[in-house]
Amino acid sequence: MAGMDNLSYEMLLSIFSFLPVPDLVRCAAVSERWHEIVTGFTHLWKGKTYTTNRRPSESAETRAILRILPPLQHLIIELADEFKIEFAYPHMTLSVTDMGGIQEFPKLTCDFLLARGDIMSNILSSESSVDLAALRKLQILRVPPVNVADPPVFRAEDVIKSALQQCPNLRGLFICADHMSADYLDTLEGFHKLQTLEIVCPGLDKLAFLRHCSDSLELLRLCCTGLPTQEYTELRRLANLRRLGLHECQVMEGELRLVLEALGSLEALQLDRCGLVRDLSLLWRCATLRQLRLTLPPIAGAPLVLRDPRLQGQQQNPRMRMSVDADPVTLRLRNVNVNVEGMATALPLLQALGVDAGSLDQLAILRRCPQLSHLCLNFLVGTDEPQQSTVWVHIKLSSP
Repeated sequence: MAGMDNLSYEMLLSIFSFLPVPDLVRCAAVSERWHEIVTGFTHLWKGKTYTTNRRPSESAETRAILRILPPLQHLIIELADEFKIEFAYPHMTLSVTDMGGIQEFPKLTCDFLLARGDIMSNILSSESSVDLAALRKLQILRVPPVNVADPPVFRAEDVIKSALQQCPNLRGLFICADHMSADYLDTLEGFHKLQTLEIVCPGLDKLAFLRHCSDSLELLRLCCTGLPTQEYTELRRLANLRRLGLHECQVMEGELRLVLEALGSLEALQLDRCGLVRDLSLLWRCATLRQLRLTLPPIAGAPLVLRDPRLQGQQQNPRMRMSVDADPVTLRLRNVNVNVEGMATALPLLQALGVDAGSLDQLAILRRCPQLSHLCLNFLVGTDEPQQSTVWVHIKLSSP
């Protein structure tokens, strides 16, 4: 041991880097110097994996590892039939049989937490096993629906309220729930600190609460199928918004045009199956828009068969990746990912794939978007099995 103690930090770091996790933890118990190295140099842990089915209350090794573990980037807590700890540092997944079981854990520090199930009493509380002061992003999947016969202990709104109160440094929130009271959300404090907000909620009917984060919010994603179209004009309040994603939203062109005209900092826009938006000329006024991602209506014809199996000589282009069925007569598209340079190259290629003229006319308009440099298109093929028949086209319009 005397010889080992005389080794330099660099030598010890080199030796420790080859050790599996249990041995690394044992080294941390040898001396203060070794403990300082094991806990202070997080690169020793990167890429190291560890899996166990033994709970902390059942295993001294499990307890020791969790106590010595450096701060994590991502922590996932999910309900499962069997208990399991699995991590590839700096990410860790806890599969627990019940949320109450995590109370036996030592305090875990992470930047991002994804949790499923009842987290109010066990995670978002003063006795949490997660260091809530260090938490910067929280993702909740899925808040259980309200059952009239057997009302839940909490609602989705309560989860948001608790997160905003208990996590002082929270900057990003993702929540998925069947229903939320927009009026109740409008009474909550703490939205002003959020930079990222993602909501999946078919029962949400108002967006007025977004006024509380009008100065801070930089990224907003909404999947709210029941939201009235006029509510989207509330997005005009988000003066500093840089990225906006609307998924299956019933927004109309008039409301969206007003929003885009008001968002002078918008750099990225995603419109995913927003069927009421047909005229892309509304993008002309987005002087700062650099990235656009669209999921457009089905390509004419179902199932789609390539008009030119050679794609006009471009099938061998290394910038294009294609997966097709081995049919000797026709080529049936499954998932096609095409990377091309510029609209001039993209339009003939899309025409060869069978894209209808109306969609091509829409895309030609995008040439007039001054700052647009990257475009990602997802064309649904036909009406049957859209998840298995798609055409992804990534277009680089100009140099970044």
